[in-house]
Amino acid sequence: VAGQQYIYYNKGAMVMMAIGDLIGDDKVNGALASLLNKFKYQSNPYPTTRDLKAELFAVAPESAHDFIRQQFEEINIYDLHAKSAEVVELDNGEFEVRLDISAIRIKNDGQGVETEMDFASDVAIALYREADDNADTLDSLIQTTTLHLGEKDNQVVIVSKEKPASILVDPNYRYIDRDRKNNRVKL
Repeated sequence: VAGQQYIYYNKGAMVMMAIGDLIGDDKVNGALASLLNKFKYQSNPYPTTRDLKAELFAVAPESAHDFIRQQFEEINIYDLHAKSAEVVELDNGEFEVRLDISAIRIKNDGQGVETEMDFASDVAIALYREADDNADTLDSLIQTTTLHLGEKDNQVVIVSKEKPASILVDPNYRYIDRDRKNNRVKL
């Protein structure tokens, strides 16, 4: 897997956490309970990912179906990049953070052909008091905001009560990112 840092062996856990963020943990847990109830004490047929996907579709709003389908049926890699940021102090003492983010979904056909696709998803963005690369701790966290990124190039504005020293896009690792190192921008 040398040179392919975006390959994650814990993809299933990441996907389930992302789906939980999208539709709610209670709905994911309900889908899992329903799947278990349908297949308990059975030896054949065994449940498959198709059965799990159907249970998730049953509890998820239709707006989440495309994301769930992508996670179960496609090979997707993401490229989230915090390109630049600036902070402006407002008259009321709060801080306006302007952030440029590039967001791309890359679909792989399994034969090595990659196609850039629209990202169009909600992404968490965290503001931190510290700027170093290990600053993403709860002690350093100022706030987390979830915003919809619908374009390849996005300009977002976040208002904060404190002046951040760094910003991290997708702090909870919900997207399998080609290069996580460019998700942070220091101010």
